[in-house]
Amino acid sequence: MSTKCWEDRNCQQKECPVRRRGGKHCWLSESRPGFDGQYLSLRNRLYRHCRECKHFRDIIERGTGRRADDHLMSDTLLKLLEEMGSFHDEMVRSNQALTENIQNLAMLNEVTKALQATLDMEQILHIILTGVTAAEALRLNRAFLLMLDDSRKTLVGAMAVGPTGPDEAAKIWDELKNSPASFKELAMRPHHEIDGNEYVNRLVRAIKVPVDDCDNVAIRAINQRKSFLVIDAYATPGAQTFAAVLRVSNFVIVPLIAENEPLGVLMADNSITREPILQGDLTLLEIFAGQAASAIRNARLYKQLQMKMNELRESQDRLIKAEKMASIGEIATTLAHEMRTPLVSIGGFINSMIKQQPDSHPFEKQLRIISSEIERLEAVLSETLEMARFKEPELVQADINVILDDCLKLLLPEFNEKKIKIEALYNCPEHQVWLDKLQLPQVFFNIFKNAIHAMPSGGLLQIETRRTEPNNIEIMISDTGIGIPGDHLDRIFEPRFTTKNGGSGIGLAVSKKIITSHRGKIIAEPRLEGGIAFTISIPLI
Repeated sequence: MSTKCWEDRNCQQKECPVRRRGGKHCWLSESRPGFDGQYLSLRNRLYRHCRECKHFRDIIERGTGRRADDHLMSDTLLKLLEEMGSFHDEMVRSNQALTENIQNLAMLNEVTKALQATLDMEQILHIILTGVTAAEALRLNRAFLLMLDDSRKTLVGAMAVGPTGPDEAAKIWDELKNSPASFKELAMRPHHEIDGNEYVNRLVRAIKVPVDDCDNVAIRAINQRKSFLVIDAYATPGAQTFAAVLRVSNFVIVPLIAENEPLGVLMADNSITREPILQGDLTLLEIFAGQAASAIRNARLYKQLQMKMNELRESQDRLIKAEKMASIGEIATTLAHEMRTPLVSIGGFINSMIKQQPDSHPFEKQLRIISSEIERLEAVLSETLEMARFKEPELVQADINVILDDCLKLLLPEFNEKKIKIEALYNCPEHQVWLDKLQLPQVFFNIFKNAIHAMPSGGLLQIETRRTEPNNIEIMISDTGIGIPGDHLDRIFEPRFTTKNGGSGIGLAVSKKIITSHRGKIIAEPRLEGGIAFTISIPLI
């Protein structure tokens, strides 16, 4: 009989290093390598390798003798060795799972640090997508974010990260592998500066899902607060739309919920490697989605806070401006009153002197100029007082067409004198408007007066009304006059700005103030044929 156990017992452990070296026994000697090449103690070799060695089992059986107790002892020893081996295998698996969990926690910690470093919404979305595709734990090929819009009626594609194809993927993954940058450094790069995401962003932005489409798998994920691992999109109800757009049939959908508020869904796939997405990947993705949803909600709250602060700042600025204007208005009113009385007296004396002097008087021309300038100053003071005394409109329901017609009739002699033709076209059947019957006609008078001044040799004045959305009436007034230069057009509603000789620059400023107080808008635009067109928009209710 040979002294080599692996020959005598027909041992099948070909990888045994003792057998390769031509040794005798593999299990009794200390400091021997096991089948995997590792140097192990006798105890470790017993429960890792010897329990499966035929020679080892034969030796135990030969040493047990014939008594039942001996056989029981050998059976017990073998069972103990098997249990030790199973326990060791379980320990190895637990160790691996623990290592993976530590790595996953480390990854989540890195993502959390990156998310805490910014409150910019676009950057946060990019960090989330980078965490799904570039972090060590998940390493999915592509990731997509779909968010509920402001009306919360539609789920729309917001942003995506992922390669176009295998070649681009290999290039990106090689760069990531060789990059010395940390995850946070990669994630904090602006999304628009990263090449290779154009294709997936076009795909995701084509997605628009109504919230009332309850059969859609993404809407079900939101409504049921449940993730879906879609193995075959064409066999899964409500998943075919995504399969057609994303061109993949295996993907995962995880809802983004923060403080019980649905924000959207996170989708991911392995369209390049075609590796299956496992249940463990889904569990980790769900944990990750919780962090992501909180970051998105915080960014939205921060944005809302910024908007409120801006509104508060604007309100404060308006209040300060109003206080200043009130002070200026009081001063202007006082000055206008103080100046108006002597001007009226001077004007009266000058007119009396003109009447008393013969036509050939040497100072007749100068006196008439003085009289004309005094009238102009009185007009400026009247308009200044009108602007200073401006008050909120007293709204009543009135027929806008009737008001326009009344204004035109009052100025009809001047239109006829200047040979100005009038065309009025009232297309709005709902012409009852809430307006101030004293203030709004002043707007039309100012615009009509400007038109008369702009057409000294005649022309055409057109007035048209029509209904516009959502619930407004629009009044368009255009003339064929000399028009206003483009660099002056933006300033015609400013107080004291005028293009007319002898004009005060108050009329259109007051007009805009009146329209604004009616919750409306007024704009002026040049006409291609010459002249200017005013468009006034006022709410019907």
